[in-house]
Amino acid sequence: MSSKKDYFNKLIKEINKGDIIALDNDPMAYYIIDTLKNENKKVSIISISTDVIQYVAKYTNFNLILPNGKVNHAFHVITGINETNTYKKYQIQFYFAVIPYIDGNDLLHTMPEVATIQRALINQTTEFVVINNPEKVNVSSSNEYHMISELY
Repeated sequence: MSSKKDYFNKLIKEINKGDIIALDNDPMAYYIIDTLKNENKKVSIISISTDVIQYVAKYTNFNLILPNGKVNHAFHVITGINETNTYKKYQIQFYFAVIPYIDGNDLLHTMPEVATIQRALINQTTEFVVINNPEKVNVSSSNEYHMISELY
């Protein structure tokens, strides 16, 4: 875990006050938020995770950029057709993403709405970072998975 924290600490040093970052829900996202707060780097946060939004609102003075969509209470995410238009207005410096599945170089999700949003975020991001370890799957015979992106 120490090497993972070292890697993220290096990335956090590259984040400047006023930057826009996107975060998915993962324990590492909260570490990033807390570290930025402790370093007095006031940033703007975009997230589809209602848990991340609530945490940022409660524990920081960061700006929140809220997507236009509807709350999916079962999965704690905001989804919706208009949401991808929200992201086109911003240049996001970092997107710290949670990717559930990987097949070769393909990054995948089982929720098409989330896959669409993650693709939009990646397209508006300078640096895209996967913060979890995706589960390896073989989708050659399955329609359950939706493409997010390819590994670079």
